[in-house]
Amino acid sequence: MSTASQTTASPPAAGQGANHFRVAVTTTDGVTVNRHFGRATTFYIYEINGHRTSFVEVRNLSALCDTLEHDWELLDRIGGALSDCAVILTAQIGPPVLRRLEQARFHVLTTEGSILDFVDRIARSPLARSYSRGL
Repeated sequence: MSTASQTTASPPAAGQGANHFRVAVTTTDGVTVNRHFGRATTFYIYEINGHRTSFVEVRNLSALCDTLEHDWELLDRIGGALSDCAVILTAQIGPPVLRRLEQARFHVLTTEGSILDFVDRIARSPLARSYSRGL
C-alpha cells in the first residue's frame, strides 16, 4: 500500500493562482485507480494546494452496489462523507450515479493507473482552478 505523503508537481501556469481542493480516489491497493465507484469501499483522499499534492487519509465507506439496485440514500451518504472533495477519481462509474454526483457538484474523472500520476496531472490541469472548494 502506498503511503507516499507528498509529491511535487509543476507550479500552476502564470495567472492561474493557487488551487486548493481534495480528490477522492477509488482503489483496492492504494497505488492504482482500479475500482468501480459502485463497488468501492476504500477511498484515498489527497489534497492539492497549488502545485503540491499530499495524501490525507483513507476513508472506508459502504459499497453502493451491494445489491442489484442502487441505494440512492446510501449514495447521498457517500456524497456527504466525500463532501470536502471536489474531484472523484475512479476506474468506472455508471451513468445514473455519475449524473447524481455531478448534480451534487462533484467533478468525476474516470481512468485507470497510478494514483500519484493522476493526482499530479489534476494538480497541473488548467481546469484545477475550477475544482477549488475553498479548503
